[in-house]
Amino acid sequence: MRQPSLAALFAATIATALAAIVPPGTATAATPVSPEGRLASSPHVMVAPDGTVYALWVDKGAKGAPPPKPPEPGQHPANYDVVVARSTDGGATFGAPVRANQVAGEVWAFPTAPPRLAISDRGTLHIFYTGNGLSPANNKPVLTPLYTRSTDGGRSFTPGRPLAPVPPGDLSAFMHGGYAEAQTFGTIVAHGTTVQALWIDTRDMKTDTDNGALYTAISTDDGASFATESAVYDAVCPCCQITAAPGPGNTLFMGSREVSADGYRDSTVARSDDGGRTFGPRIRLGTERWQINGCPLKPTVVAVDGPRVYAASYNGASEPGGVRFAASGDAGRSFSEFARVHPEAAVSDAPALVALPKGRLALAWHGKLPAAAGAPSPRTVFLRIGSDDGRRWNDITPLSEPGSEAGYPTLATRKDGSIVALWVQGDRIVGTVIPPQKG
Repeated sequence: MRQPSLAALFAATIATALAAIVPPGTATAATPVSPEGRLASSPHVMVAPDGTVYALWVDKGAKGAPPPKPPEPGQHPANYDVVVARSTDGGATFGAPVRANQVAGEVWAFPTAPPRLAISDRGTLHIFYTGNGLSPANNKPVLTPLYTRSTDGGRSFTPGRPLAPVPPGDLSAFMHGGYAEAQTFGTIVAHGTTVQALWIDTRDMKTDTDNGALYTAISTDDGASFATESAVYDAVCPCCQITAAPGPGNTLFMGSREVSADGYRDSTVARSDDGGRTFGPRIRLGTERWQINGCPLKPTVVAVDGPRVYAASYNGASEPGGVRFAASGDAGRSFSEFARVHPEAAVSDAPALVALPKGRLALAWHGKLPAAAGAPSPRTVFLRIGSDDGRRWNDITPLSEPGSEAGYPTLATRKDGSIVALWVQGDRIVGTVIPPQKG
């Protein structure tokens, strides 16, 4: 009789652990992070080497104020600002936010296309964001990859500068929003003094059936300058956020969604052994493939702990669609089968992952439970702590306030193993600190 493989046993153990769900208990108390009276979205949290916690989010203006006018005629009305606030007490409280983009209202951002923050070993803050612009070739709106940094702990930022020239093409006849070109859905990561931005680029698209390409720009001097951008992969879902996480030594792991010739949009993880200059093959996560004729707007998130690599993403191949989790014990060369994170939920989405000490990990997401007695269930932010490479999981814990609409969590870990969690609750960014896990 053929024995099951170790990978199959590993996958079965994860699936069993994730299926053992205990009904949620009382929500953890949260503290406001963004100012009252301002519309906020798309949070991101990072911890600097000195322990300072930084929160980034998109400021959409004063509550009740008319939406801002586009800075240029014909542009999409997503014209916001990206702001950063710092905490010196481990994430318990945050100071006043500082605007990172010097040109007010130049930021194009949505919850599924947010700005991203990275912090280098020197403590420099690096921000990737998408800017509104006009093509010099045809005077039509474009989306441009922009970069800014702070070398004084988030007190001031350099002027945003483009990481790539505007391609001369005109895709406005079929691109959503009427853009001539789009270079967006990106991220940024720092390892040592190397800083790397990655984004999805439309410069090679010719029709609405084409897919985006993954481009990157790398700095080896802590963001003072960037090399000319280069292509990494083609056949990338053109609207699914890229994610990246540094690993041991010079390794880098990237999450993306690959598009096959027959229309599957598969979550993948790719490994680089040269600091992100080149990547190996994209490793598909799960055997349950999602075929969809359109953009799902779903990232594949990655966390790394030595040779252990964790990944999570939304999969809509079967009902109910929701967050799936996979783990690798061989530095990303292979992954366990996808396991459902919250099978009792009517829907679960927007996962966030972080590795913790002693082989633990934290996974957050937003979801809705089945409606009770006909009453609609609000979208809630949930958290689970895993151990033993994700083979064992604790109970599901709601983080957001009961009855409130909440979503888009982000996680970071401190040196003591505590977790800083931020999310959107109503129209504000809120957060909490979760103590280190015992044992």
